[in-house]
Amino acid sequence: LVDCREAKATADTKINDLHRRHDAALQDAKRAKGDASARGRLNQCALDDAKALPILQAEMQETKTKLEEKINLISALEEELQSARNKISELQEMTEVMQRE
Repeated sequence: LVDCREAKATADTKINDLHRRHDAALQDAKRAKGDASARGRLNQCALDDAKALPILQAEMQETKTKLEEKINLISALEEELQSARNKISELQEMTEVMQRE
């Protein structure tokens, strides 16, 4: 009878130990699943960023091109303005000459 009690106590200890190890393994699995899920989300973000990057680069290039076109237009308008100022100056000089004569 004593041997049976000792065997039962030993079996209970082993069963409790197995339960603790099982619970610890479950916790480890949950953490690993969470880590894998987090890695998956990070990977998805990286993929999304990789897909968005060429689009953003194209938009930036388009914006740069438009700005360059506007800068060129402003330069052309400045040249026209300077040309108009020069013509006004010439006309003023001619008017002064004609008034003197």
